[in-house]
Amino acid sequence: MKPSNRGAQILACLLAAAWLGACHDTAAPEPSSTAAPLASASSAPRAVTLAPELGPHQSPVTVALHGPDRVTAGQDVELWAEVEQLAGSEARVSLSLQLPEGVRLVSGEPSEMLPSGNRKLVRHFVVHVDQVPSTDIEAVASTQSMAFGAHARSAYRFGRPEPRFSEPERREKRLKVAGKDVGRPILLHPQR
Repeated sequence: MKPSNRGAQILACLLAAAWLGACHDTAAPEPSSTAAPLASASSAPRAVTLAPELGPHQSPVTVALHGPDRVTAGQDVELWAEVEQLAGSEARVSLSLQLPEGVRLVSGEPSEMLPSGNRKLVRHFVVHVDQVPSTDIEAVASTQSMAFGAHARSAYRFGRPEPRFSEPERREKRLKVAGKDVGRPILLHPQR
């Protein structure tokens, strides 16, 4: 066997072994009941376990702030925040309510650390509206662990519609591609 050919064969064998090792799933060994723990349970970091419905692009925490459709000055308004934890982690969620000028909290906690391990919690608030503000009340939910961090916001808009992006300028003439009508194309302005 030639020396240069032998080196190529060794390299091919090493690559094949690495490929087989990467494709092979090995089960983790069961912990021994006689083995002593390395650290106390309270000092060990808690593992994050994902709920089966948690997809690759869902936030581990969401918040939705609700209230009446119409509000007038001088009124007490009941709001409720729904906080949902989609990851089955032991990470705690902090919830805070941010009030604009002209609104004050009458009942409920302005910020609190919610108990961990809950799927869905509802918190109720009563606010007094001295004057209907032009800005929103915001509920903010945040959570983090060593494996992830998430931040969710929801706004109560005092009956105002949600802001929308403006519609882009379109051509009048419809566009056909390969015999199919794809609609009115959006005008692009690369000089701007």
